[in-house]
Amino acid sequence: MSDAKRPDVTGKGPALIREMLEVFKEINERDASMSPELAQRIKTTLLAKGEQIEPLLSRAYMKTVKAGETSWACKELALNLKQSVESCNEAEALAKLDQLEKELDGLTHKVKTFVVRMT
Repeated sequence: MSDAKRPDVTGKGPALIREMLEVFKEINERDASMSPELAQRIKTTLLAKGEQIEPLLSRAYMKTVKAGETSWACKELALNLKQSVESCNEAEALAKLDQLEKELDGLTHKVKTFVVRMT
């Protein structure tokens, strides 16, 4: 029941993704305290995922409840990743990065394959 604190996310997918992209920028500015290899991996992954999801924000699927829930989860993961980077916890940051990458890949796939059926 951890979802009890989730706000109403209906139709808010694009806004939540834009907030997540802002968190990505903040993470990229603060990753100097991590090992160079991990800092580079975080930077390249966040940049690639940001470029991948940004053009999809205007698609119809992004206004659905499911997209809003997934976007909210991705934003929370990004905030947790930011916290891990700030506390220099490399193992946790790597785990959060992998989880965020999987969530964003799933969201991207759903957005690209979503078909509006009007019957």
